[in-house]
Amino acid sequence: MLKSFSLPLVILGFVLFLFGFISVTSPNMSVLTLMVYLAYMLVAVGTITTAVGIIVRKTVKSWWLPFIIGILLLALGVSIYLNASVSATYYTTLIAIWAAFMGAALIVAALFQKQLKVVLIVNGLMSLGFGCVIYANPFTGTNMLNFMVGSYTILLSVMMVYVAFKLNRPKKIENIEP
Repeated sequence: MLKSFSLPLVILGFVLFLFGFISVTSPNMSVLTLMVYLAYMLVAVGTITTAVGIIVRKTVKSWWLPFIIGILLLALGVSIYLNASVSATYYTTLIAIWAAFMGAALIVAALFQKQLKVVLIVNGLMSLGFGCVIYANPFTGTNMLNFMVGSYTILLSVMMVYVAFKLNRPKKIENIEP
């Protein structure tokens, strides 16, 4: 069942990597422009998450969870796109909440996943830490904030791709001699 989530995780990892790469490599980008990219990313992630919920609805009892999360991400992405200038004033808070939510979700997922428990806990704690640092924003200037958000997003994308490949790896069969 978990193998069905590996392709969406790779796609999500790629989308997050693109957003992070844009944030890190464009130091003079305005927050308004970055909000438009964030809206695109949320719409892409929401679409993929909603599609996963629909695809696994016959095989997974809790199919409605990714479906609802996907719809919420789609709505948030569209809202940010339509109100980019207003959203730009809440940029730090929005990204910090997103990072903290991702961290909490990863830690909760670790409780149900033995194979990836350590990876999920480490990345969950990393996400919570990034959320706190982004919210506190001890650095000056928008450029540093964009760099921190981009770095976090790149690390999260690498973790997602790693988890996807880990889920697809066949389990080792041990030879047990009587």
